Amino acid sequence: LSDTGKQWALASVLKAGRWDQVVMLYNSLSSEEREQGQWRYWRARALEQLRFDDESLQEFEHVAGSRSYYGFLAAARLQQAPQLQYEPVRVEPEQIAALRNEPSVQRALEFFKLNRLLEARREWNVIGMRGTYEQQVATSVLAYEEGWYDQAIFGLARTGHFHDVERRFPLAYRDLLQAQAEANGLDVAWVYAIARRESAFRADAVSPAGARGLLQVMPSTAQYVTRRTPGPNLGRVTNHRLLQPEDNVRIGTRYMADLMRRTNQNWIIATAGYNAGMNRVVEWLPQQPLDFDIWVENVPYQETRDYLKNVLAYKQIYSILLGNETQVLSPLISLQMYAEGSSG
Repeated sequence: LSDTGKQWALASVLKAGRWDQVVMLYNSLSSEEREQGQWRYWRARALEQLRFDDESLQEFEHVAGSRSYYGFLAAARLQQAPQLQYEPVRVEPEQIAALRNEPSVQRALEFFKLNRLLEARREWNVIGMRGTYEQQVATSVLAYEEGWYDQAIFGLARTGHFHDVERRFPLAYRDLLQAQAEANGLDVAWVYAIARRESAFRADAVSPAGARGLLQVMPSTAQYVTRRTPGPNLGRVTNHRLLQPEDNVRIGTRYMADLMRRTNQNWIIATAGYNAGMNRVVEWLPQQPLDFDIWVENVPYQETRDYLKNVLAYKQIYSILLGNETQVLSPLISLQMYAEGSSG
């Protein structure tokens, strides 16, 4: 089977409650695939259902050590604290000082401060993409220090430094996101998770579909928010306004609050709706109650399925970085998804 075929084989046997076939499917994988968090998590779930408790516990403990959707789920099932695997990148101050003396870096930072972001990125790429490995790492750290968070995120990922959690998940635009989250009754960690997944905090991001800004708001969504959601009149929302962080976050968080109202405060369904649209997500809800994690595996759009997993993991990370040690995924362990809503 292709990777897509394996995913749908897994989804179908999970939905049918055939835990023995989950184990058989796992056993059919290559040794490399068996080490992946997704497969080890579902093997642990299957062994638990089949009453192989000791072996299930060992699998859950292995998966719980990773910073991922499946790692956080496993930790929640074990009632353990989630693991961030934090390993900050170490760059000598002399390297940063040398970079600051590079003409291309100086030009890039000046353009960035002037909000001329296209010119800034062109200059930044001279070293950020063409320099030595050490220079690329150093430029990522410098970008973080300067508040140029999207370049820090992309640079650290490009150089393989995935465990520098604080730099890869920055508390960007904190005052703005905190204020609008509170104004709309939202968990700020959720707002951060959406922003991180949507734009990586690149304020001028524009998707091929036309979504714009930090929260990747579609112009049609902005018009809907303005006309049909409660709150102050936002006036005429232009595409240019959607690239302004204040307007973008104000509109995006108001839309998130609207999704929460429409889903009876179910932030899981609201997250899926933010990506795929509520009409589609309503069609995906089962008629009979289905375990939350099984429902996620059965979401028919791969983009939305991956989006959900990312946002769930990111919300856990941001909850910790914001000083809240709560296990975000614990309430989801008993959550049942179904067409009329959810209970747990």
